[in-house]
Amino acid sequence: EWLYISGIDKADKLIFERKTNKNGKSKIKFGKSYIKTKKDELLVELMEDNLLLADELLIGKAENLRIIDINNVREWFIKNLRIIYPSTSYIWNLSLVMTQNSQFSKEANKLLTAFDTGTSALKIETKDFDEFFDQNDERRQYIRQELISEIREKKYAILDKDVIAIEENGKLKIKKMLSMHKDENSNKVDFGLEEESDGTIRLMDFILVFISTMHFNTTFIIDEIGRSLHPELLHTFIKKIMDESNTNGQLVFTTHEANLLDMSIFRQDEIWFAEKDKGGATNLYSLSEFKPRYDLDIRKGYLKGRFGAVPFTADLKRLNWQPTDA
Repeated sequence: EWLYISGIDKADKLIFERKTNKNGKSKIKFGKSYIKTKKDELLVELMEDNLLLADELLIGKAENLRIIDINNVREWFIKNLRIIYPSTSYIWNLSLVMTQNSQFSKEANKLLTAFDTGTSALKIETKDFDEFFDQNDERRQYIRQELISEIREKKYAILDKDVIAIEENGKLKIKKMLSMHKDENSNKVDFGLEEESDGTIRLMDFILVFISTMHFNTTFIIDEIGRSLHPELLHTFIKKIMDESNTNGQLVFTTHEANLLDMSIFRQDEIWFAEKDKGGATNLYSLSEFKPRYDLDIRKGYLKGRFGAVPFTADLKRLNWQPTDA
């Protein structure tokens, strides 16, 4: 485990390096400017002896160390890093922000309309908290009490991916997100999100990602960003983020979508491949290691195996499947 302050026009500055031997004992080296007193030296010794376990991170001991640079990094991980898995739903978060911020709501609807999914807008339906629960249903009344406690603590509670409970003007309310479509006569029709396609839902998840990346210093890590999305829609979404000159955040994602191998969108050092070796370990390497020409069709080269990181299908080709009798 190590932490440096990286300098563009000067040498990197060591904050700490920590190495752990086979017995789980750590040896920690701090930059000279961070260990100034005997008390600091004693704390490092305690960390090495027993305060820091082999499976713990030194950065997790920021409160004990009280080193501002370490604390800033820890706070960044807590507040500025968001990880979205293939099954992660951000709809509830989108509902919460749209409820609290009318300007964000306008931006979200403008963005959704631009992608032409058939959904003309999103809206938040408000219901009275007590009316939402059946007074004769003991189980729902128990859930009601649990939700009230959660709202008091966190200011909101999640009932479902598209339903949240919040306190508004001193009263508890239920907020449910609905999508709006237009029928053949251009009349607006409300849809529940359960009636939307997986692709549209996935795109709604990314609305918050897109707007947050534009306005805030937030890093989103998205696993399998292309799940349920049309390749052209995904390409447009990524290009839109990359073309924005005022982007404040960062997007890091994994994908199997070869159409995103496009050097008109990404630099060579922004494209990385993941390949398993014979032992099952995954190796990461950058496209820049191959030094390709800038006019090269990266997508075609990748699919032909020029850059590795493609499935080994020889065994499939040797399968001798026989037709079965009807």
